[in-house]
Amino acid sequence: MAASCVTTIDWDATGSMLSGLGTIGGAVVVLIAALIGKDTFDTWKRQKLEERKIVLAESALTLAFKLQPAISSIRSPFSLAGEIERAEASLREQDLINDQTPQARVQPLTTAQTALNRIASYAGLIDSLAELRPSVRAIFGSDVEAKLAVFENSIREVRTAAFGISRTGRAVYPNEQVADQDYARAQRFEAKLWEDSVISDDGQEAVDPIKKAVADAVTDLEKLFRPYFDATAKG
Repeated sequence: MAASCVTTIDWDATGSMLSGLGTIGGAVVVLIAALIGKDTFDTWKRQKLEERKIVLAESALTLAFKLQPAISSIRSPFSLAGEIERAEASLREQDLINDQTPQARVQPLTTAQTALNRIASYAGLIDSLAELRPSVRAIFGSDVEAKLAVFENSIREVRTAAFGISRTGRAVYPNEQVADQDYARAQRFEAKLWEDSVISDDGQEAVDPIKKAVADAVTDLEKLFRPYFDATAKG
């Protein structure tokens, strides 16, 4: 009896195989789509981060440009008559001076209050600085945030100096030595309170550390942030 040459196809097995191939193909398509989607998402994320950096860099640099002259204005050794009048009125409201207060006490208190009033007039800028610093730290890092901290530290030094001056200038000193110590202490406070009033040991005008620190911070921030604007302009 002749052997049969007819091959019977197992359609069930074939169907399973084709189904398996279809599943693998579908998985590959899904994987490719996922990779493309991830690449698209990563690109979008990088784009959004760069946009965020540009906006934050502009805000930080603009604020630095505003704070530098503000601090200079606060530390100006020249007081207008209106400023002195407002300072004295504030001191009277606080019962710190009256008509019987010796001028030796009125003068340092008025000086201090004038500086504090100037600081208060820039409260909006100072608040903006406090709000911006955490975002700068999160996006650009602590080193960059430290540049902004220079402005806050400078204002704090000026405020501390104002309070220090308010405690000098007593009407009566127990002896000349105490008077000399009080005068020396007032000079140290004034060196921080007033711009360009630092005097070296030989009596010459020296570098104002607060003014220099602020100027250096502005220069450093501009170097850090300017490339973001230049890149945007080129794009």
